[in-house]
Parts: sequence; C-alpha cells; structure tokens
Amino acid sequence: MGIIDRINKRLNKKNPEKIAKEIAKTYVEIKEKGEENPIDTAVEKVMNIMKEELSEEDRRKTLKELFESNLLPKRVVAKTAIKISESEELPDEIITSAISSSENVHPEIIGTIIEEGSMDADKRIELMQHVEDEEIIEKHVESELELLYDSSRDKTDREIIDTIENLINVLGDNSRKKFNTLIEKVISKKMAENYYSDTIKSTRIYGFSEIIPVKDMIDNNLPAKVKKEFEILEGKEGHKIGRFSELKLRMLMFNELSKQEDTMRKMLSDNENKKTLAMLENLGVLKRLNSLPEEQRATVIEKIGESLEGVSPEISEEKIESVEK
Repeated sequence: MGIIDRINKRLNKKNPEKIAKEIAKTYVEIKEKGEENPIDTAVEKVMNIMKEELSEEDRRKTLKELFESNLLPKRVVAKTAIKISESEELPDEIITSAISSSENVHPEIIGTIIEEGSMDADKRIELMQHVEDEEIIEKHVESELELLYDSSRDKTDREIIDTIENLINVLGDNSRKKFNTLIEKVISKKMAENYYSDTIKSTRIYGFSEIIPVKDMIDNNLPAKVKKEFEILEGKEGHKIGRFSELKLRMLMFNELSKQEDTMRKMLSDNENKKTLAMLENLGVLKRLNSLPEEQRATVIEKIGESLEGVSPEISEEKIESVEK
C-alpha cells in the first residue's frame, strides 16, 4: 500500500501534523526495506499529496510541520521545499510562509533551499532573514551579488537598486562594508550596460546614489570602474565609438553632487546653520574637484558651472587651488 493510500486510510481529515508524522514513519519503513533512493521516494510522495490532496493553507501547515519535525532527515525536508520552488502548480509563498511561521528551522535546511531552489531573488533574500549565523548570511549575500552581476543585463536600474537594498538590510552595518567593492562592481557594470545600450546610451546617477552616495562614487573613482566594464562589453560585443566618456560620466556625478549639495545649502540657509554651510562649501564639491587630474579641471569646471550658478559660490581654478587637499 502506497504512502498516499496509507495516509488517506488512517486519517479521516487531512490533518497537517498527522500527515507529517505519517510521512516520517513511512520514510523509515522505505529505508528499512532497502528501497533505492528513499529520500527521493519520500519527497515524490509528499509532492503528490501537496498537489492533489491539500488546500493551499493545509500545504503551508504541512510544510511547517515538516520543517519542525525531528523525525525526518533534513535533506527530505529541504528537497521537498526545493521541489515546491520548481513546481509551476505550487507558489513559492508556501515555502516562505511556512518558514516564517515555524520555530527553530535548521539553518542547513534554509541554506540548501536558498542555494538549490528555483525561487526569485526576493524570496531567497526573505529566507535569509531567518538565518542567524552572520557568516552564513554573508556567504548568501556574496552569492546573490555575484548572481546579480552576472544577470544585470536582464534587469532594470530599479531592480538592481532594490535587490542591493534588500541585501544590505539583511546585513549588519559592519558586514555591509565587506561588500562595498562587490556592490560597486555590480553598479559599475550596470552603468556600463546603460551606456552600451543603443536605446539608453547613457546612465542616471541619482537612483544609484541610493546605494552609493555620489561623493563616494567620485572619491572611489567609479567612472574608471565603469570604463573598465564598458571595455569588457566592447571586447565581447564590438566597439561603440564615442559612446562612453569617463570624463563625461565624472561631470554627471559632479552635477548630481552639486544639485544634492545645493538642496542641502537651501535647507541649511533656511535653518540659518551657517557653520555647517561653510563646512559643506569647504569639503564638498570644491575638494573633490581638486582630486581631478589638472588637465581635466578646467573642462569639468566649465561644464558644471551652469548647475551651480545662482545657488552656489562661483568656482574658479584659483578657488580650487586654495582648498586643502
């Protein structure tokens, strides 16, 4: 008699707790009989029950019972969730909801689902929130950022930004610093892809500044990193003569920085916070201009002048030279 027949015979109602116990009992019997691949057999039977015998709520409750069971090998439980993630008939929410409502789900089970399941990134990140081990979290975050780097061409700027923000929220403040270089790499590649695109042909700065402040983009020489990614694209797919300019991207960043600092100046002026206003003047746009190669300064100053006019002090090469490096 098969597992489904046995469960249906023993249970008048489809009680998730009793179903989980019966699955565990039958798995043991399968293994003791020496049947090949007892894990796969048990998982297959669970999936049949999930698809044919239970409502969506009972599916969630049954999976929750499996997650909390001490009677089944972790691999049976994890592989059941993986099969659910691969099924077109069963929504991934069954998995995330079951884990959210469960107590003491073994981190190995969650890790296996994240690594081997077929869920979207947002669902995988949701599962990370239930992992307490910082090293395991960092391992999964690194993997997600690498996947994001590889698949960035298929995603919009906003999808890239939202995914990175969600990953950052999973990390602690100290851990986030470990991933700044990889985050910069993802954003540099996406900016390069925007420039390479025959539809977009440029990139926006403001949205990405939600992840990396514009001043950090400039200080960390992000334009040079975008140039490197653009050259990689050209090497693979052909040259786009005149499409990308490191200098023009740098100017875009200075323009965006000046706009953001102008907004701050207005706010500070309204609050009559003259001391902080002076600090921004001395350490903001001017100091970052001073970090440019000498031959680029005049061009950058000329290009960003219009955006600073009326709300910022006049910028001249003499004034730049007077700012302490």
